[in-house]
Amino acid sequence: MMIKIRYKSVAALTRRGLLPANRRKVKRMWLGLAGVLSLGLMVLRHGLVVQAQPPWLHNQITQELASADRASALRAFHQISRDMPAVGPPMEWLLLRVWPKALMRGRHYNLAAKLELQTIRNFPGNLWVLQRAMDLRVRALLRANHPRQALNAARGLLNICSMRMTQQALLLVAQCLNASFPQDPQMVENFMDQQVAGAVPVAPGGKAYRCTVLESIPLHGRHFASTLRDLQPFTDYQSLLARGNLLLLSGKAAEAMGLFRLMANQYGTGRTANECIARALKAEDGTIGRANGFVLSLIKSAARTARRGGP
Repeated sequence: MMIKIRYKSVAALTRRGLLPANRRKVKRMWLGLAGVLSLGLMVLRHGLVVQAQPPWLHNQITQELASADRASALRAFHQISRDMPAVGPPMEWLLLRVWPKALMRGRHYNLAAKLELQTIRNFPGNLWVLQRAMDLRVRALLRANHPRQALNAARGLLNICSMRMTQQALLLVAQCLNASFPQDPQMVENFMDQQVAGAVPVAPGGKAYRCTVLESIPLHGRHFASTLRDLQPFTDYQSLLARGNLLLLSGKAAEAMGLFRLMANQYGTGRTANECIARALKAEDGTIGRANGFVLSLIKSAARTARRGGP
């Protein structure tokens, strides 16, 4: 049975007594209805239950993280660490935006760096999360006056980051080099010169231009060893991607390249697989020449296929 609505305008509904005559009340009513609909859409999108919010949604944790009292911040940090495995993708904004900002505001820089390290361990297959977490970790370590650790993390960020974020990662590495070796400004200049020289595209199979400054920066994989062991038995797409990312962060670019090529062979050379191979090339050389050449070869291959009328 269909119900026909005869009174479509607000004025007509008001005349019939179905809406209050006061226009402000009408406006407030419509705004309230819109707010309820927006909240409903948010609940459906993120899967949140408003009546039973999990503890990490409470403002109390954020307030404790931002407080000057280290004991309170440490207590909140341990609660986050305990509950983090249950935190799903809708809560990533807390791990990457709200909580790090609160810790930095409370000057708990070491805790902020540890929080991002735990975030990386929990989301190794999400490149966006890894990039954001590594960037925050580097900046927190710099604020904590640990320039050598920040430099180590910045090199890991350069290994893991996408081609689009490479410029930002290079600038962060230069900043860490300047903080780590203030008595040797020539090192930063050498690093930038090598990056400029190594940015020239190299054809597949060509000789790579390696960055000796980056090669002198050690990368330790002890932070990710346990996570790699847990992922070892699995060969699905997401597990291979996660293992490859962690190997890049550990300075094992050759092993990561093997996993990414295996991933491409088993699951197809899609955009993600090709970008993973480009990232591994960048990590192996410390420059983007071979990665640029690889991307250009893909573009030329796609153009030839299009000219032949292929799929």
